[in-house]
Amino acid sequence: MSQVLLEFADFSVSYRAPGGMVPAVRGVSLQLRRGEVLGLLGESGSGKSTLAHAMMALLPGNAMTAGALRFEGRDMYALDEGGRQRLRGSRIAAVFQDPFTALNPVVRIGRQLEAFQHQMRGIGRAEKWRRAAEMLGRVGIGEPARRLRQYPFELSGGMRQRVAIAAALLCGPALLVADEPTTALDASTARQIVALLGACRALVDGAMVVVTHDLGVVARLCTHVAVMYAGQVMELGETAQVMGAPRHPYTRALLACDLASRGPGPGRVFAHIAGHVPDPRIAVEGCVFGPRCAARVDVCGVVGAPVVGHAGGFARCHVAA
Repeated sequence: MSQVLLEFADFSVSYRAPGGMVPAVRGVSLQLRRGEVLGLLGESGSGKSTLAHAMMALLPGNAMTAGALRFEGRDMYALDEGGRQRLRGSRIAAVFQDPFTALNPVVRIGRQLEAFQHQMRGIGRAEKWRRAAEMLGRVGIGEPARRLRQYPFELSGGMRQRVAIAAALLCGPALLVADEPTTALDASTARQIVALLGACRALVDGAMVVVTHDLGVVARLCTHVAVMYAGQVMELGETAQVMGAPRHPYTRALLACDLASRGPGPGRVFAHIAGHVPDPRIAVEGCVFGPRCAARVDVCGVVGAPVVGHAGGFARCHVAA
């Protein structure tokens, strides 16, 4: 079996809008191999969630794709909707940002976890409930038999997120996509969920993708990281290399902001990157990060940034270190 589980080949996503097409993801090419945990990192509006939703074929009806997205060798967007639905929940599963909206508030936990197993043929209701209780225990929820009889609103935010993770793992997916899984949680609970996702790697017979703006989550959980900006992957590589010796000025700026925010003293000044993510409806001449880049040179404002490869990854930059 090929070690490449998921592959993007010059993949792009644009949305139809009243004023014309709005590009959200542009020319992404990367591979995700079995056993890897890929972090999609970047500011809001960088295209992280669009790319994650594309992996699950959950793009809205006004989305247009170009290029190829292959999962286990099959082009996701060459399949009909029935074929994509069969992959979702069985081979591909997701954990979303807000567990309260991911779960139906008026349906008991047990019935929901039973429904998540609808594609598992030949298993009766009693067995589905047994498996659900077992999975709740594996994700750290005590008294699982009692929890199955409760409603989501009777659980804390952290416990609801554990239920959502259990639901995603029930069918043994090959790809688990976690879209900002800690954003809606307090700091202490978020650390627990990150630790749980790390432990759950053994329950995923394939790979994981984690969408986040939190560098700490990437450092603790991910083997590889793709740094996104304005719909493009600006830097890709192993997490230790990207965070320890970043080659792209954008990655270095993100790391500098994170380090400054962790500095000592109540009077510390929080660093930021000057400017803002460009409006996707307005074409940028040259490098898309050029207007905000402290390392820019004349060519950055004229010619699009080239992809500079290195062992295990690349940086999209004229002046990549």
